Amino acid sequence: MEWWYFVAHVRAVETGDRMSILMSAIRRNFGANFTVCLLKVTDHEYGAWPLVECGQLFAPRYFETTSPVSFRFIYNRSFANAYTCGDGSWAINGVPGRYEIVGRVGGEERPISLTFTGTHPAQLLHAGGIMEYGHDHRLAYYVRPKIRVTGDMWIRDRARAVVGDGWYERQWGPWPKQPFAWKYLNIHLDDNEQWLLFRAQLGDVHTRYAACFPAAGGIREYAPEPHSVSDFMLGNRPSGTHVALDVEDGPLELTIRPLFPNEPELDSRYPEVPRFWESVSRVEGKRGGLQVKGFAMTELHSSV
Repeated sequence: MEWWYFVAHVRAVETGDRMSILMSAIRRNFGANFTVCLLKVTDHEYGAWPLVECGQLFAPRYFETTSPVSFRFIYNRSFANAYTCGDGSWAINGVPGRYEIVGRVGGEERPISLTFTGTHPAQLLHAGGIMEYGHDHRLAYYVRPKIRVTGDMWIRDRARAVVGDGWYERQWGPWPKQPFAWKYLNIHLDDNEQWLLFRAQLGDVHTRYAACFPAAGGIREYAPEPHSVSDFMLGNRPSGTHVALDVEDGPLELTIRPLFPNEPELDSRYPEVPRFWESVSRVEGKRGGLQVKGFAMTELHSSV
């Protein structure tokens, strides 16, 4: 399994309207060597656009240079792949520290052209870049947390210039054979501090992880206690999160609430892609006694 994951929170330069973009490209043997790509765009006022999805054979669609982090994916919907591709066509072009997403959603009506430009180095997680999940299961894992996003995208009635902040990460390794569940939080605060928090359950083993990416760069890693990151119910899901951590800058206290808690799960047409729920969340709280706020992605998968 190999996973490329992009997040962007942007605002329209002219109107201030806010949008969020989630793109996951998953390579796995889905009966053949495929990449399945999910693209979700959320208008913070009106909700998510229809999910678009495409699965295509890996070799013809992936172009890797001599750099191990340079790549190009092309997902073109056509009559021949009308079932395996949803209503959209797009390309992901990547070189170290710069990634471009260009395409359209819903035919020609909703174009997207975004450039992700890294401003700080990529970071290996869990010291050497190998995340341990128990039962001898591990994944290679790195992130590029500091990304400036610029470009154009369709907002309400026309294409508009947008700016904002982004995130990119990549994982690879064997997919676990035991039941696997997780809650993942990708947090962007308005002062350019970012956080990654998750807990995972693989069989009877629980993993809890937190990392802070300060505005000036670098990484600080933590092993949260169970009570430090707790759930609360919104609708029929534990999609709300309270965070209470003691960190170098003083106590961090955050409340994370999805903007649209009643959204359905992302259910891929590919049967081996796990169902998961993901939504844009509002973040409010204090760090060292000072008010902070921002946006996050909250992701849930429960199979245990």
